[in-house]
Formats: sequence, C-alpha cells, structure tokens
Amino acid sequence: MKKFIGILLIFTLLLTASCQRKGRIIPEKKFSKIYAEMFIADQWLIQNRDEKKRADTLWFYRPIFEKYGCTMEDYLVSVDHYLEDPDKFFKIVDRAKTQILKEKTVIEKERDMELAAESSLRRIRASSVVTVRLDSCGRYVLEPECDEILWRNRK
Repeated sequence: MKKFIGILLIFTLLLTASCQRKGRIIPEKKFSKIYAEMFIADQWLIQNRDEKKRADTLWFYRPIFEKYGCTMEDYLVSVDHYLEDPDKFFKIVDRAKTQILKEKTVIEKERDMELAAESSLRRIRASSVVTVRLDSCGRYVLEPECDEILWRNRK
C-alpha cells in the first residue's frame, strides 16, 4: 500500500510538472526593460491606428523578445511568477517607468537641441551672410556668399 501511494505521489508530481508551461523566468532587470519597450510599442500602436488593425499581438512583440533573447513562453512564465509576489512585480513596473522617463528626457533634450540649431540656421539664412546647404551626408554646410561687396567688407 505504501509503495502504491509513493508511486501515485511521484506520478502526480510528474504529471503536474509536465502540465506547466515550458519556459524560463526572465530576470527582473531584463523583464523591466522588456516591459518598457512593450509599453512604448503599445503607445506607437495607439498613435498608428491603421497598423493596430493589422498587428497581431504575438508577432508585434516578437522583435522585443528576440532582442532580449527570450520567447513568448518565457514572458508568460515570468508574468505568472512575478505576479505571485506583488511587491516584486511593482518594482519591475516601477523600474520600467523610470527607464521610459529617462528615455523621454534624452529625446526631449535632443529635440530641443535640434530646434535650437534650426533656429540658428534660420537667423544665419536671414542675415544672408552665409549660404546654408545640406551635403550628401545630410549635414549642414555653411558657405560664405561670393558677393564681392561682402568680401570687401570682411577685409
């Protein structure tokens, strides 16, 4: 009888283990980066409604999972795992939020620098002292105008 109960217990454990999803738990820091990118991707979909109709969720997030070397199964197993500990899950989401805010700050600084550069170029063009053009690489090139009066005034 004890042998039967032991075999039944082992069989039950094996059956339970085989029914679980196959996948590994993604480390917390990597998981928060994945969440941040998924959130940004979701925002892109919200802004591009036409694409939302064509986007299949599993395929839409696939490049994000591939970037971090994991699968949808890994993600689902990780979600189940981290939801068991709400404090840990909150830390992951909070870390993702912090990452998004840092990226937002960097993007805003870059945008402000571009706006300042464009403003400076508009002032230079308006003064007509210099010709501004784009070279083949897309960089701005400043060239003095060839007007003789302009050259005489510089000497």
